[in-house]
Amino acid sequence: MRRRITRSRSRPRSQLLVNNLIKDISRNLGKSTHTSKRAQLGNTDIYEQDGSLHYEIELPGFDKKEITVKTRENKLLVIGEPQESEKDDRNFLARGRSQGTVKGSYPLPKGIDSAENLTAKYENGVLDIAVPLPKAEEQTIEVEIN
Repeated sequence: MRRRITRSRSRPRSQLLVNNLIKDISRNLGKSTHTSKRAQLGNTDIYEQDGSLHYEIELPGFDKKEITVKTRENKLLVIGEPQESEKDDRNFLARGRSQGTVKGSYPLPKGIDSAENLTAKYENGVLDIAVPLPKAEEQTIEVEIN
């Protein structure tokens, strides 16, 4: 006996946007933009909460003045550029942290054209960027009956 799997077509539009965005991110995981030193952004969580999409990115060791967030071509760009520090007199035996500029890009949901409505908060080494999801437009089409 075969089972038929049916899908509900009554998903809210915001859920479809989030699902499509997750597919885009999964496809592009290995294609993120990084510097030639292969310095990478920290761990990233992307989730939906209260009508906004949140990008939570670990950026330990940066000051908030050293982080830039912008949008370009339907992508969210995050750049961390450490300021030149004074000559360090420590003699390191091992270095486990990335040094230099780090960059990353993430796809944005359709309908987000600029960074105007985005908000960002940096606290305890974690950058939280909130992107308000576009309001679902209910579309009604009347069908003529012959």
